[in-house]
Amino acid sequence: NTKGSKNAGQPQQPQQQQQQNQFGGVGGFNAPAVNTNLNSAMASDGQGSGDFSTVQTAVIAYFTNNGSEEEGASINDAVKSLCANGHHDQAVREAVEFLSNEGHLYSTIDDEHFKSTA
Repeated sequence: NTKGSKNAGQPQQPQQQQQQNQFGGVGGFNAPAVNTNLNSAMASDGQGSGDFSTVQTAVIAYFTNNGSEEEGASINDAVKSLCANGHHDQAVREAVEFLSNEGHLYSTIDDEHFKSTA
């Protein structure tokens, strides 16, 4: 009997509230937090050309213009050269990893030698 109920005529609320995940969806799935520091080389460095940071632009230029046709250039040589031009070792290495993951560089003979796709 709902005649005497104070909620009579109102829609019933679901037993369990649906949670909204960080992507705006609903359900029990909560997506992992996005790593806002995926590209720390870009975060700590000025803006370069296009969508690349200054160090990323320098890394692409280095691997485009250096190394052999087949082997490419080594990360260690890139670090030495770019550090001499004011970039930090870790920023260069992170830029190489980022650019490789994004398809702008590819490894050649081993995990230490890369070429630019440009």
